[in-house]
Amino acid sequence: MLKKTEGIVLHRIKYSETSFIVHIYTHCEGIASFIISNARSKRSQAAFFQPLHVVNFEYFRNSKSNLSRIKEISFSYVPTSLHQSIQKSTIAQFVSEFLYYTFSNKEENPEVYLFLRNFVITLDAQTESCHNAHIDFLLDFSVLCGIAPQNNYCEQLRFFDLAKGCFVAYSSATTCTGNCSKLLSDALAKRCVPISSGERRELLHVLLQYYSLHTKKIDMTRTLGILEMVFR
Repeated sequence: MLKKTEGIVLHRIKYSETSFIVHIYTHCEGIASFIISNARSKRSQAAFFQPLHVVNFEYFRNSKSNLSRIKEISFSYVPTSLHQSIQKSTIAQFVSEFLYYTFSNKEENPEVYLFLRNFVITLDAQTESCHNAHIDFLLDFSVLCGIAPQNNYCEQLRFFDLAKGCFVAYSSATTCTGNCSKLLSDALAKRCVPISSGERRELLHVLLQYYSLHTKKIDMTRTLGILEMVFR
């Protein structure tokens, strides 16, 4: 069956010397997997399958396999700087990998899809510093996942408890530091405050730990290392 849809590229892996498998979050059926052959040919479609590229494509739906084949493909949104800027391309890699490992619902979700599409366009168009774009993404996405932290921070409640998802009065094995808790509260409230690379790294690790507690355990070690080098 021939189908047509728009999708956002999340992940690709090598399948053989001349082909790879790509995972795309599609508008019509959630995450779908495709096998791309002849990756080394001049007519290869490989250039379309960069992290967070938004593409239109026709594909043959294979009822007997989880892998389908793409017939025609084009850009739905043509990025201008997403993979020209090392900072933006690194964030795109982080976000796409995070989504690939954390998506548990394979079904279509128009609200999530629109959110991701808008994030891509906003990141691509951003002319000011994008150092905290991945932090903002994780916080905004937590709302759609139904696990958004409660921003009840005040003088009496100064420690964020990762297990409870809110700020509490006393530190414990499940709370983050007072400084990181304040940074998280500022980020939740969209307050633009100066933040060092070390503070950004700590906040990012806390948010990933939070997702691991409330969704499923994820390992972003490789991409985190790249992020830390780029935004040091």
